[in-house]
Amino acid sequence: MALTPQLVMANVRRLEALFRELGTLSAPLAEARAQQGPGKWSAIPECTQFGQYYAQNLDALAHNLDLLSADIGVAAQNLLDNAQAMEQIDGAARERLMTIVRSAEASAPVPTTVSTPYDIPAGQDDLYSAPEPEVATAAEDVRVSFGRTS
Repeated sequence: MALTPQLVMANVRRLEALFRELGTLSAPLAEARAQQGPGKWSAIPECTQFGQYYAQNLDALAHNLDLLSADIGVAAQNLLDNAQAMEQIDGAARERLMTIVRSAEASAPVPTTVSTPYDIPAGQDDLYSAPEPEVATAAEDVRVSFGRTS
């Protein structure tokens, strides 16, 4: 089963409900345990024996509630660890994507600009001008074009 943010939140709500439920049981249990002890039950052997079993069961119940509370704490810690791992995975994926974006931006072609004579600042024409091409005479052009030089 994949761990999703929705599943994490559902489990958090379950753990909160369990912890609240344990809390509602703790107060009455503590009160019942406090009422036990010498003189609570009559001296009739059956009553004394019942009182001992009752006190032992209350102690066992309190111990089990403590164990359940500890188990809820462990489950909450595991859920927290899993949620943090999911965040780290998301962070790692985000960083890898950002690396790809930065690499793509770095390798993108630089847009070329076209300069016109109107873009050249006044007085700097000679910095941007190319030398005039050499113009051959008509007779030279004919000799060169037919492969003769004389």
